[in-house]
Amino acid sequence: MSRAKVKGKKAKVWKLSSTVISTEAQYARTRSEFYSTAKISLREAGETVWWLELLKGTNNPQFSAEIDGLIQDGNELCKIFASISLKNQK
Repeated sequence: MSRAKVKGKKAKVWKLSSTVISTEAQYARTRSEFYSTAKISLREAGETVWWLELLKGTNNPQFSAEIDGLIQDGNELCKIFASISLKNQK
């Protein structure tokens, strides 16, 4: 899914996530601090996906439509943070 097609709440979540990442990167004093923040973000994003999957398991029709998209977004964020973390190991 391209960012241009994302609408409504998903766009707000994406913008907020991008803003948080940019802000953290801007205030990182060292490279190691930046990578440390990326690792923490990876853990937090993974935990968020876990909670979303728990909500999805409740089979509540109110949530199921939006949760799939949020889980996908969370997984994409996990991939981004994992990529950043792996670059630090090289």
